[in-house]
Amino acid sequence: MLSSEYQFKGVKMLYRILTENKSKRDVLAITSGYFDGFTVLEGQGYWKGKAEASLILEVETTDLVSIKRLANDIKLLNEQEAILIECVSNSQFII
Repeated sequence: MLSSEYQFKGVKMLYRILTENKSKRDVLAITSGYFDGFTVLEGQGYWKGKAEASLILEVETTDLVSIKRLANDIKLLNEQEAILIECVSNSQFII
């Protein structure tokens, strides 16, 4: 059982958009137009056997339509063949 210091914020989905890190500044500007809060991670990924710098955006939301629109905008910006959207069931608590 959780103590009263935790406030349950509901169940949302955690979406991750994984893309090539070509134009981080522009990707962040586009993302902030869709969502007020998100997490940005940088990493190393592989596409078709070739290493590339990766950018991972994490957004907790119930708005799948905006996630898909954002992913498409990033795909067009980066001139990519494909980008990945991951969807993870998630519960939030404010401490």
